[in-house]
Amino acid sequence: MNYLMIFIGGGLGSVLRFAISSLLNKSSISLPLGTLASNALASLILAYTVFYLVPKTGAHHWTYAFIAIGFCGGFSTFSTFSMESFKLAEAGMWAWFFANIAFNVILCVALILFMVKLRAS
Repeated sequence: MNYLMIFIGGGLGSVLRFAISSLLNKSSISLPLGTLASNALASLILAYTVFYLVPKTGAHHWTYAFIAIGFCGGFSTFSTFSMESFKLAEAGMWAWFFANIAFNVILCVALILFMVKLRAS
């Protein structure tokens, strides 16, 4: 059952990531906003699942598999983030290259920290 939940969640997350990237990457700036938005939202959903949903509701193992492993795994994308960062560097767009790395890493970790702080309060 876990494998099926991971498969379905991953597919849904991947389709949503594609839709968000298609919508947000049309902007005029060079920063890949779709990937940033997907990674940030996936981090927030993952933290919510790990710190709230599972402990407070006693969610079943398949719920964790569906959301945390499947959906968030398909919705976030380290490989796309890495390729987009590489393309920015290859184009000599060093400010955008470093901004992309900083925004993705700092924002995603900050959102998880935010959820941890909410849990503690």
